[in-house]
Formats: sequence, C-alpha cells, structure tokens
Amino acid sequence: KELKDADSVGDGLYKLTGMTGALRYMAPEVALGQPYNSSADVYSWSMLMWFILALEPPFGLYTEDMIRDRVFKRGSRPAIFDSWPELLGDTMKLAWGTDIAARPDFVHISSVLRMTLNGSDDADLTANTSTASSSA
Repeated sequence: KELKDADSVGDGLYKLTGMTGALRYMAPEVALGQPYNSSADVYSWSMLMWFILALEPPFGLYTEDMIRDRVFKRGSRPAIFDSWPELLGDTMKLAWGTDIAARPDFVHISSVLRMTLNGSDDADLTANTSTASSSA
C-alpha cells in the first residue's frame, strides 16, 4: 500500500487498516489497530522465517484468542533453536521485537541472509552494513 501524508500520525507511523493479513504472522501493532509502518512486514518476515526453519507454524497450537492475548498483548515469541545460525536467530529476535523503531530493515535482513548462506560470521555483517549505508 502506498503511504500517504494524510495517514501520517508522526514518528514515521501511519494510521492504516488494522487486522490485515493472517493473524499468526501479523505484527501486534496491526492486530491491535495501532499506527504502524513497513516494519510490520519485518515482523511478518520473522514469523515466516521461523516457520521455514522450524518446519511448523509459529504458535501452531495457539487458538486465535491465545495469539491475541499471549502474542499481541503479552509479547510471547517462539523459541530460537540452538541448531539455527546465531546471526539469523538474533536478527529474527530483533525483527519481532515490540519496539518497532528498533526492527531491522530489509537491507539488513538481506545481508544477514546472504551471510548465513555463505557461512560468513558476524564481523562481516558490520562491514557490509556500513558499506551499504555509506553508499546509499
């Protein structure tokens, strides 16, 4: 959706349609009808990435009411398994964080995915991120 100035509530947030998408992958701010921005998609990415890695949906045994209460209101998140790459797990935790301003953007996420696929370490991410930022 195109973000319009008329929908802006300040701080980079917009009053947009709530309860949009599949509840299990929906960012809490969207489900709760709060202002949000594109970081809601980052949250959804983290839940989809968890599904891909775990081979089961996040909160698979939760009812919709449980998701509303435990995930949206109390901040429950799925576990990161020790067998998953540490950098990817850390990025997922940032991406599903309750502070939407602290969520990574998709440039950072794509760098993490590339490094994870290439077997690079955390130090490489810092170098690649600062290079990407300075060239932008």
